[in-house]
Amino acid sequence: DSPHRVVGVDAIPADWMGLDIGPDTARRFAEIARDAGTVVWNGPMGVFEMEAFARGTRGLAEAMASSGGVTIVGGGDSAAACEKFGLAAARRLSSWRDGYYRESRRLAIRNRGCSSL
Repeated sequence: DSPHRVVGVDAIPADWMGLDIGPDTARRFAEIARDAGTVVWNGPMGVFEMEAFARGTRGLAEAMASSGGVTIVGGGDSAAACEKFGLAAARRLSSWRDGYYRESRRLAIRNRGCSSL
């Protein structure tokens, strides 16, 4: 386990790194994801491979899995996070990997508009 503490983004000590979003941001992102009609997610919120820094990614993934909207998980790391948290088979999460995801997202934004976190 790695030493960690929760501080505001403007209070991260110079010799530390920000490796996850904080609990307030995680709650806000989860609320937005649960209430959104469509969410496109590409990239973990933190270093989810380390338990101390997985809370933000887990919270967003769980919110998306319980959302009533369309949820798209893009990229290998986000899909791996969903698998780690046991959410890969969640009916609400669709996963597109890498190149196909990028091209589809570009077309969606150009043709219809798209909101994402």
